[in-house]
Amino acid sequence: MRPFSRRRRYSQRPARPWLQVLFNRFTMKYWIIGGALLIALIAGLIIYQNSRRVTPQDTAFYQKQQIVVGMAAGNAKFSYIDENGELAGFERDVADAVLSALYPDVPRVYVAIDAQQASYLLREGEIDIAFGMFTRDVIKTQGLAVSNGYFRDGVYAFVAPGGDITSLSGIQGKKVSIMTSEISKSSVTDALAEEKFEVDVYSCSAYPDGIQEVLSGNSAALIVSRYKMLPYEGQLSMAEPAITSTNYCAIAWSGNRDVITVFNEQLQKMRNDGSLDALMAKWGITEYEPKT
Repeated sequence: MRPFSRRRRYSQRPARPWLQVLFNRFTMKYWIIGGALLIALIAGLIIYQNSRRVTPQDTAFYQKQQIVVGMAAGNAKFSYIDENGELAGFERDVADAVLSALYPDVPRVYVAIDAQQASYLLREGEIDIAFGMFTRDVIKTQGLAVSNGYFRDGVYAFVAPGGDITSLSGIQGKKVSIMTSEISKSSVTDALAEEKFEVDVYSCSAYPDGIQEVLSGNSAALIVSRYKMLPYEGQLSMAEPAITSTNYCAIAWSGNRDVITVFNEQLQKMRNDGSLDALMAKWGITEYEPKT
């Protein structure tokens, strides 16, 4: 016979899955508390980042060797090439005033550009910021960082000189063309609808075509902002009153939205201290003021 021996008996419990061990009823409360703390921390960081004031030193322009400013020339008051071959005008002065205040140690280089090419040039880094009487909600500025307005212009109906239409009411029931390459079509149609104007609206993207449509009688009016028509002065007559208004803005590539943030702050300072008004007076231009 084999000698008698006592053996300890161990209960054979099935192995518990590791997730069950990790999230059992004793540890679950700690996971909930930890998750809540993590969410609160992330939310706090997001709020801090969104509320933290951006300074010029935080932007990419602060480290640049030079800031290349693209300007769409061709307007005798806003931006043009003077007799010395230099860019001049109200927009050049605005750019100088704002950028010199934000980046006093970074030199600026001004280059003439085609307004239609501004987005491409910004994307490729050939220019850093652009001026050209640009407005929001048009193809030229889609996807870009757009500043607040440095000038508000009235949007009017321009009609054939010496014709039957002498005021805005004359376009009632007629075909009109909107320069949609320059101003938002919806802003014009909404304003016309608010005033109970019933018109047939067509889009136009080239000034010579739009002007010819009016002169030939195919369209009763070309709708565009007042100072945008300055290079074509005398070809059409401006019918009062204004339909709506639009703002001219600076534009930058979408990655430089922080630059536009500090640009807006400096622009507001200029509005507050009257220096922006002084530049308008220098160039003989007047902002549109809606009637109250």
